[in-house]
Amino acid sequence: PLVIVTVGLPARGKSYLAHRLSRHCNWIGIEAKDFVSISYGMHKVAMGSMGAVDIYEPHTDDNGEGNWAELFGDIFADVQEYVTRPDASCVAIMDMYCCTRNFRMFVFEQLRKFVDEDRIIFLELVLDDGLCEGMVREKARTSPEYRGLPEEQALAGIRAQIELYKKHYAPVDDEYAFIRVINNRRHTINRIKGFLPSRIATWVLQAQVGRVHHPVYFFPVPEHTFLLEDRFGGNPSLTANGIADAQRLFNYISRQLGPEELEVWTSGLTRSIQVGQLFEDAGYKTKQWIALNEVHTGVCEGLTRQEVTERYPFITDLRNTDKYAFRFPHGESYLDMIARLERVILCLERTERPVLIIGHRAPIRELFSYFYEAPAEEVVHLRLPPQRVWKYQVSSSRYPRITAIHLGDANLG
Repeated sequence: PLVIVTVGLPARGKSYLAHRLSRHCNWIGIEAKDFVSISYGMHKVAMGSMGAVDIYEPHTDDNGEGNWAELFGDIFADVQEYVTRPDASCVAIMDMYCCTRNFRMFVFEQLRKFVDEDRIIFLELVLDDGLCEGMVREKARTSPEYRGLPEEQALAGIRAQIELYKKHYAPVDDEYAFIRVINNRRHTINRIKGFLPSRIATWVLQAQVGRVHHPVYFFPVPEHTFLLEDRFGGNPSLTANGIADAQRLFNYISRQLGPEELEVWTSGLTRSIQVGQLFEDAGYKTKQWIALNEVHTGVCEGLTRQEVTERYPFITDLRNTDKYAFRFPHGESYLDMIARLERVILCLERTERPVLIIGHRAPIRELFSYFYEAPAEEVVHLRLPPQRVWKYQVSSSRYPRITAIHLGDANLG
């Protein structure tokens, strides 16, 4: 097991990054869970006080650690229970402030009671105040600390809390393993070793601290010739109905966002490129991703479903048993697609404007699994009806929302 502890002033994006890291680990098959300190000891001193609470000032004497142990005992107990389960191979992410050396020493000593020292990593986020105004306002609207308070009162409380913690703040010392992010531009990695810590460090280096507000649109490739013939894979072209649906999509999206406001991403297959061409011809920036290609069906490429059943009856049986893990002979599984979609996810979360993804059903289901935080094993059975585009956006309550928009009534023009 591995324990990651966030470090930083309030409203620096720690909670969102911790949640994203947990989501990412689970998506790639590594069990992970984030533990939010405000749900534990912090709420005992912060709730109802507008956030201007200094948990460090009263704890400068020799008795301070005992008070901290009382405030944060529950979160350490839950983390211990999580990481010490039989055969547990997981990542626990503790969403905390940890602004002072003494408090980090306290946290480290508590964790080393049940986790090896080299499996404890501090994740420090350092952002200038000018980069954090959006996150300050987001915290005022969504944090349970300020629930029920007028926005201006909540903002005043957060800013007071930031100033209090600045008095004590000290960077993480070199004696600990840590990953430090400074203004999303500079990174420092110290004493990180091992496959999983290195992989997480790589993710942090590419991740963007902050909240993605812009929408992402998902459009499954419309009707094509292989779909009518019930064939697997291949690289067919759109039918007349498919071209009409592509035009409906263009009519709808172009009314919402102009060429300077939207990026369009397609796969490397003809039927996806055909849809994207409508946008490229209208001046939209387009990008082809081979990673967005449909799942490769190996020996089944180009065969009808009936031909597959006759030639390879075991394939139908195995797919029906476990569609997520089943790998086509000389082809791919849904599980394999995660590796190639991981880079798409990172780039998507770093984009600075809305994106339209014109993809195929299998990769879009996997992307839904990531963004909607649904089990991948269940999403593989998700129906994606025609003439629909799905809009993803993080709501004001932090949780994602995916809305299906029916294009059937769009004017073909």
